[in-house]
Amino acid sequence: MHYTVTTQGHRRFDVYDDAGRLVGTMAQNTWRPLRAEITVGDTIYRAAPTGFWQTTMVITRNDSPFAEIKFSMRTGLKINFTSEGSPYYFRYKGFWHTTYTVKDDYGNEIGLLQTHFNWKRWKYDYEIKVHPNNLAAEANHVLPLLMMYCLRYTRVLQSGTV
Repeated sequence: MHYTVTTQGHRRFDVYDDAGRLVGTMAQNTWRPLRAEITVGDTIYRAAPTGFWQTTMVITRNDSPFAEIKFSMRTGLKINFTSEGSPYYFRYKGFWHTTYTVKDDYGNEIGLLQTHFNWKRWKYDYEIKVHPNNLAAEANHVLPLLMMYCLRYTRVLQSGTV
């Protein structure tokens, strides 16, 4: 599945499918960029840091855990869905950090996120491709938005504004 992401003010991201239908939105908090609200249909997911160092992000649905994202220097971002047994890894691909992938434990690519800087509008354009996989249906619907959240999280880590 191919998705296109539009940004509004660097804090709101709308994800559209091939037919131009809105799949979901992600809105980040202005003062705390690691907090986000992801909306897919009528379901609202909330992302917030937890722990003493706040390096673990917990994604909740109706105040129950849905996924957990942890940072590691060796593996990048590790995504654990509560409904899935094995973790998935979000990492950059290539030298310029313009392409990011989500891979499973066996190294199979589940998703691909490409960033393109639009010089005319002075902001990024994003394209997301999700390959056929064994994820649960709900996790598959949220995956493009989680990929955007992981990208924003890595950009916050790179800028040192945590």
